[in-house]
Amino acid sequence: MKKCPNCDSFGAYSVREVAVTSCHINATLAHCPNCDYLYLADPSWLGKAYQDEFYGDTGYVARNISIASKTLALFRIWKIVSARTDSLPPACDVGAGLDMYARMMRDRGYNFCGVDEFAAMPLIKPFVGLEYDFRIKTAFEVVEHLPSLPVFLMEAVGDVDLFFFSTELRSVGFIPDNDWWYYAFAVGQHIGFHSKKSLAIGFSRAGYDVKGLMSYGSTLHALGVTKNWRVAFGIAKRIWRLQEGVNCASDRLLSRLFGESSFTFPDHLHAMKLLG
Repeated sequence: MKKCPNCDSFGAYSVREVAVTSCHINATLAHCPNCDYLYLADPSWLGKAYQDEFYGDTGYVARNISIASKTLALFRIWKIVSARTDSLPPACDVGAGLDMYARMMRDRGYNFCGVDEFAAMPLIKPFVGLEYDFRIKTAFEVVEHLPSLPVFLMEAVGDVDLFFFSTELRSVGFIPDNDWWYYAFAVGQHIGFHSKKSLAIGFSRAGYDVKGLMSYGSTLHALGVTKNWRVAFGIAKRIWRLQEGVNCASDRLLSRLFGESSFTFPDHLHAMKLLG
């Protein structure tokens, strides 16, 4: 029996052994029946996994463009709901990486900074590590990299009005086969795989009221501490669905007309195949 890093119970058990990184290091995929957290136990290989930080992440650019667009809509709706016309307070992107997202938000007039102990964040220098009372924090494609979500929330997020983040959620109780794309075992950076249940328990353990935890689909999520952020997120979800419907129809029509087919996912599969 293992101690779960998400809920601290001792009921976690080994599901199966898997091979991670290009070196095929043996790792244990474990599951906690108490909180439904699925994770790779004792990830001693992370130094190897991060030697090539963005390997295979062919969706990085498209993902950041999409999230920045959604954030812009969310912030504008919050201004309407709050009857505000002035600037939002400074925001911080945690686990920023290159931080294309913060750069795009700064380009639209929002004071974003970034922090990442493992990356230089070249796109937003010198706006890194600045000290503000950040009431807004973001973390996109970070949660699945964490040894412990509650520890991250307490140490890196803390007291905020809005925490806007992404991670791909499993269905509650479901343990995907090894070919689930989000595992990315060949890279070895993804070590924690949440469901709505484990996510809520992780936030609760960190001291947050999970009534403010909201999701858009299985990937995009927010903790709205204040009522105005919760209302704004609810309205934004409707706007995002409309935008995605229009954009998808338009892109599909134009792609067929001009014979275009994206290489984003095929390139990812090719990169993973090269790792063996």
